[in-house]
Amino acid sequence: MVSFLKKLFTNEFDTTEQLPVLKVTMLGPSGVGKTSLLAAMYDQFDQISQDLQLRAYEDTAPILDKRLQDLKNMVGDSIKPKDGIQGTAGDEPTCYRFQFGETGANPELEIQFQDYPGGWLEKNNQIEKVRTLIRESAAILIPIDAAILMENNGEYHDKFNQPDQINDLLKTVYRNLDSPRLVILAPVKCEKYMQDNPGKLFDQVKKGYKKVFNQLAGEKLLPKVAVIITPVQTVGNIVFSRIEKTTR
Repeated sequence: MVSFLKKLFTNEFDTTEQLPVLKVTMLGPSGVGKTSLLAAMYDQFDQISQDLQLRAYEDTAPILDKRLQDLKNMVGDSIKPKDGIQGTAGDEPTCYRFQFGETGANPELEIQFQDYPGGWLEKNNQIEKVRTLIRESAAILIPIDAAILMENNGEYHDKFNQPDQINDLLKTVYRNLDSPRLVILAPVKCEKYMQDNPGKLFDQVKKGYKKVFNQLAGEKLLPKVAVIITPVQTVGNIVFSRIEKTTR
């Protein structure tokens, strides 16, 4: 896997003096779980992989350790839509840097996860920055709030997960691609659905992001864009129970 990624991306994207760099953009609206997803992946990687290792750089590890602790502290009677650890703020994206390679060997790749403030998708003066991040990235990682997608027939899915806006971004950026791309759809906070019926979760992702799948399956993009669905159980000690409507 490492050699495949290295061969695929070494000459297509930025490189440092020591390691080829693979850029990944975390793509999603504010509150959907971009930072939670990255923190959970960082925490769980060593537990699920024996042959590969992911090591955070010194400027990345303390930030993710703090956010991971915030995530683990999310234990209570309820979680409201958009609840989670505090998201990215500021005028510039946060870059989380990792070394990636085979266990027991020198790293072969640097992976940079670009996490921008989710509110940028709703600001005309910031949306071009998001397009640039996607354009410069070999892969994009799209967190999906699983409860919002699955419950009440997806009543809140379009509003909170914003699949149409994501599709519109890809329409603009993925024109005339000259190198391969990877799109990862990652349902988060999905413990309940992975226990009950994983197949249904996958079916709902395909349904909820039908426009994205249809677009990327087109004749021009199909040979250049790979799409995968990867559920991530970001709050492993909390299992979803119900959605309650409240009035203010």
